Amino acid sequence: YAALPNPDLKPETSRGVDVGLRGEHGPWQWTVTAHATRYRDFIDSRRNVGIDPATGLLLFQSVNRARVDTWGAEASARLALDDLGWRGGYLRFAASRTRGVDRTADLWLASIDPLRAVLGAGWRGDAAGVELVASAAARQRDIGDASAFVAPGYAVVDVIADWTLSSTWRVEAAVFNVGDRRVWDAADTAGVPASSTVLDRYTRAGRNARVTLTASF
Repeated sequence: YAALPNPDLKPETSRGVDVGLRGEHGPWQWTVTAHATRYRDFIDSRRNVGIDPATGLLLFQSVNRARVDTWGAEASARLALDDLGWRGGYLRFAASRTRGVDRTADLWLASIDPLRAVLGAGWRGDAAGVELVASAAARQRDIGDASAFVAPGYAVVDVIADWTLSSTWRVEAAVFNVGDRRVWDAADTAGVPASSTVLDRYTRAGRNARVTLTASF
């Protein structure tokens, strides 16, 4: 997609409330938060304004929405497995869900993420660590336009490792989307019509790897 500038864009203002709880019980750590915000002149950065005839890609523009309400909740937990005989091992979980409504147009905001969750199992030692991470997103259900593409739900698995070689050098290596799944993310496809002939261009990368060497002085 391509973004168009909007010289008439106004700054948004908001009033919100956040409430949270945090606890630690032996090997367990957890947090739960809830939030709600009311916006004036909400900046929607993914408003569909047409199709570029040269490329076939959607044109997006940041626009103001007069009145928008958003609300949601997040939760996370971590379990240390030392007491179960796996020193340095752990399990972790996180999930979040936010919804948004344009009160003036009485439409759901498709640019708000659907339900997302992460489950990880890993080990952390003094100089190295490795984690197997499963990330999932539900199907986008808050669609204000009946002709829009609906991003399906997905789940992908990543493997991430790091080694501290010395006080100066550190190596990180990762393989993402191990199962080579075909993924459309709701954040990337908000406003894309279901009839688009270039839907494949909005998919995220398949299986890919990254190695990073970091020097600290």
